[in-house]
Amino acid sequence: MNDDGVYTNPPVKQVVFQVKFPNLFYIENKVGDFQMEIMDKFPESVLALQKVIFAGEVKQGDNFDSIPENGVRKIWKFTSKLGTELELQNDSLTLSSDHHVSYALGDPEKQFKDVMCFAVDRLLKTVPIPVFTRIGLRYVNHCPIMSASNRSFYTFYDSCLPLRRFPLSQATDAETVVVTNLDSGFGLIYKEKLVLGEHELILDIDAFHGQAKSSEYVGIADNLHDTISKQFWKTAKDPMRAYMRRPKAGGKGL
Repeated sequence: MNDDGVYTNPPVKQVVFQVKFPNLFYIENKVGDFQMEIMDKFPESVLALQKVIFAGEVKQGDNFDSIPENGVRKIWKFTSKLGTELELQNDSLTLSSDHHVSYALGDPEKQFKDVMCFAVDRLLKTVPIPVFTRIGLRYVNHCPIMSASNRSFYTFYDSCLPLRRFPLSQATDAETVVVTNLDSGFGLIYKEKLVLGEHELILDIDAFHGQAKSSEYVGIADNLHDTISKQFWKTAKDPMRAYMRRPKAGGKGL
């Protein structure tokens, strides 16, 4: 996560952006045009078929418009030279990356916002979608646990986990999930999970917005990033910030 610069040792391992829209039956006929628009940045492509399996009782009012009659959903997958993955379906576009260094700071070619705008703008050019039913941004952070003691843990994190009741030195697993509505159509899914075998605290923060004009997606995405960043820094304390400024020891990060 970034709030005042691009960190040399960031904890983010994955960032995902998604827009959802009403099911478009004709999008399959536009995939070739879309592929040509993005081919310079997403040269690799493949068509995947996903079998939809129904579990439980089908209730009146359930929406299955996006599921074809044969129960097989088509997913058009495109991959950039750096490994960013783009998935297009009849009702959504999803971007996933494990290598971007920032959302909108530093080298423009290394900003996640740049590739996000590239993909969505070319989708809207190919398929003029007036409304997105959902816009979401998610960051998955793998944060270090320096010592299996509450004192050390709380030096780095203001955690929601009940470790004062169940000490870190005795815990084998711990996870908490909060789903909350924010102002003006925004919402948040906040997850914390201990992975003691890896000496990590996973902070999985997913911010989203409901229905909006597609022309407003950039401003909404910026607000989603600001929301995620604020939640991250409500959990991570100054020692974690100092850790993120250290020279990178190795491995991947965002």
